[in-house]
Amino acid sequence: MPTDPSARPVLGRRSLLHVGLGAPVAIGALGLLGTAAGCSPRDLAEPGTPVAAPGDDGPDPRADAERSADLALVTSARRDVERRARTAATARGASALVSLHAAQLTALGATAPRARSGRRPAAASGSLRRGEETLGTSLAASARRANHGSVATLLAALAAGQAQRLRAEGWAAGPRPAPTPSGTADASPAPSPSPRTGADDAALIDALQDDLAGAHAALYLAGVLGARTTVDDPLRPRLLALLERHRARRDALTSRLLALGRRPVGPAAVYRLPSALRAAGSSPDGAVLRGVAAQIEQRTVGLALAVVAAAPRESRPEAIDEAVEAAVEAVDWGATPVALPGLRQTAR
Repeated sequence: MPTDPSARPVLGRRSLLHVGLGAPVAIGALGLLGTAAGCSPRDLAEPGTPVAAPGDDGPDPRADAERSADLALVTSARRDVERRARTAATARGASALVSLHAAQLTALGATAPRARSGRRPAAASGSLRRGEETLGTSLAASARRANHGSVATLLAALAAGQAQRLRAEGWAAGPRPAPTPSGTADASPAPSPSPRTGADDAALIDALQDDLAGAHAALYLAGVLGARTTVDDPLRPRLLALLERHRARRDALTSRLLALGRRPVGPAAVYRLPSALRAAGSSPDGAVLRGVAAQIEQRTVGLALAVVAAAPRESRPEAIDEAVEAAVEAVDWGATPVALPGLRQTAR
């Protein structure tokens, strides 16, 4: 079975860390909290084990509650993916879903469930579709609930990859939060977040400035693409929509940085065009235009995930939605769906 090269067990804020999940799920899931999202080695203890706060010999109940809640989210996500993998294995023409779920489980530190012996009824297409759509929205909802940025980033990337596959299948895809099923890990209230440090805030500002710089570049490039089409080109309306989307993204990021009391980064004086666009000259064909547009959106996914990794929990939803939306837009422009779109772009 082919394995998605983007789906290795790695994650982290501004860098990629080995997830180190083991089976059974266990605390190996929180290996991805190591040096990401401001976590220290003390965050890797077994949930329920008293954890000493910095400069204190006593336990830190809040850190323990955060770690336990995040482990529950990761465990729940793994179980959900395993269920979808079993269903996809019985469906006709679902090999892409089988491969996707195998890659997702790898990223979660697990392996695809073995096919059970004996004949099983094939999954109905309607049931298969509903289950896959529910998985996508539940992954996005779990990303919103995660305490640590590294966990939120992994879950958001998984949600983006799930949305890409849904779009490729012609099904519903998007960042809509899923309803919380009764009795799942999401049903329990999330612990209050730990206080943020100056380093946390600096990392968030850096990620927002990087995202804004990317929005400036995307806006420029989208304008170039539009300018190199004729009025009657069928791609022109879509390219104009691309331009407007990234203009709105630029404005939102500018406003957010101003609200934080920071001076937003401006556009660069000069941008280097992608090689395919340079080679095509003033009249690129549709394939070149679509390919460059897909690159814009693929980069946007990575920049949004970097914000997810650095932002406090209450400030992540917009970045999670942006990552999922950009991942879907990339597929609409012709990008190949992957299990963890944009994740490797969080490396620094």
